Amino acid sequence: QQRVALARALVMEPYVLLLDEPLSALDKATSSRIQNELKRIHTELGVTIIHITHNVSEAFFLADRLAVMKQGRILQEGPLDEVCGRPRNRDVAELVGIDNLIAATVEDERLVTVMGNVDLRHLAACRDDLPERICLTLPGWSIELFPAGKPQDYVWMGNLSISGVHPMSGTGIVELTLVHNGGESLKTHLSKREAEALAASLR
Repeated sequence: QQRVALARALVMEPYVLLLDEPLSALDKATSSRIQNELKRIHTELGVTIIHITHNVSEAFFLADRLAVMKQGRILQEGPLDEVCGRPRNRDVAELVGIDNLIAATVEDERLVTVMGNVDLRHLAACRDDLPERICLTLPGWSIELFPAGKPQDYVWMGNLSISGVHPMSGTGIVELTLVHNGGESLKTHLSKREAEALAASLR
């Protein structure tokens, strides 16, 4: 049905196609085929496509430029790498799927957060032109877990409690939710083997 609708629209040789959640009711395999078809149409015919979606993965696959909206207002618009790599504020970061956001203030040569301080002298590329208040993001892959008291050499170390363990069905991946006593929470992912090794080390 979606392919027929696209064909009817393309017969008119439009300059712009406006698609409002065109893949939302499709199964995964059909959605993937239609996404590839849309990519091909854009590349071969040069038609501008304005594609509205709540699916972040879909937007990442299709978009050359991304506009992030909330309550009918555009929060940030630009090339995909720019919007995802340098979100303008916390709302944009959360809407493009960035987890582990921590509020911080810049004091002297350190970032001050409720989870502790980060010495900026170790992060020379990040020291220039920082505003007074920023938001840190910690990718899940950058978080390493080890028993309390074990010495390690990291930019920041702190004590967190595991508040949630969520196996991701069919993937062999376990999502952990970690909570700091300052109120911030972080998420990271472990393979089944890593999760079993962590459980053994914490006994």
